[in-house]
Amino acid sequence: METSLLDDQMIYKLIMKKMVSRPNLTIRIFDEIDSTNDYLKRLLSESTQDKPMIILADSQTNGYGKRGRSFYSPKGTGIYMSVLVPDIKPDFEQPGRITMGAAVAVIKALKKYFPNVELTAKWVNDILSHGFKIGGILAELIDDVSGKSNLILGIGINLNTQEFPNDLKNKAGAIMSITSINKISREAIIAQIYLNLIAELNSLNSVNIIDRYRQVLDTIGKKVEVQVGNSFIRGIARDIDDSGNLIVELSNGELRHIVSGDVLKVNIPDSNYH
Repeated sequence: METSLLDDQMIYKLIMKKMVSRPNLTIRIFDEIDSTNDYLKRLLSESTQDKPMIILADSQTNGYGKRGRSFYSPKGTGIYMSVLVPDIKPDFEQPGRITMGAAVAVIKALKKYFPNVELTAKWVNDILSHGFKIGGILAELIDDVSGKSNLILGIGINLNTQEFPNDLKNKAGAIMSITSINKISREAIIAQIYLNLIAELNSLNSVNIIDRYRQVLDTIGKKVEVQVGNSFIRGIARDIDDSGNLIVELSNGELRHIVSGDVLKVNIPDSNYH
């Protein structure tokens, strides 16, 4: 895996080769940044953006995921990117579908280059491989200075990260620690993720996006503990509904549709994954 700074021209060319129309796409790459999502937030607080943008960093000092949890982002060993979709008309029936579509897009892209690696999603925004988290997705709707809504999709993927902080050693993993492939272009993976994202975002109104997400979801049929606000729900994850909500069967047989929450444990109490 190359540890040098990413090549924006290569990424742009790879994307344009596959696009029917040529969008006015901006790509910015930083050697180090606090957070690619925060960079876009600052940009939107200062100006209105009218074209899509990809922000990439070789490392992040303050990468984060859902609920502000830290995402370890060491130099040159992963993909740390944020995609800006400007002036989006938010449909509040679809927030879960955006994250699910992004998960499908990321897994599909990774599968293209790592076909023999097991890759699944944990509802709703974690990417897993062999029980370890190797990636995460964070979707944020942010208003710019003019009041227009913009979608920021943050994506973090551990490609060949070998050393993790002590609090992550039993939870986090990397694709290359599992596969024998030892070199691949990060630029190619990034371009494919973006192309897949555009395709998924263009089909949010289709119920097929739920079916595609079910095919990669590893949570269904397992005992789970879900944190919803300050409360915890234990039961068996039975399915996701057409809005992407997780359906959990409680011990009394009640089916609870969970709109937003964190699956803290899977296959409790035996699982070490949190």
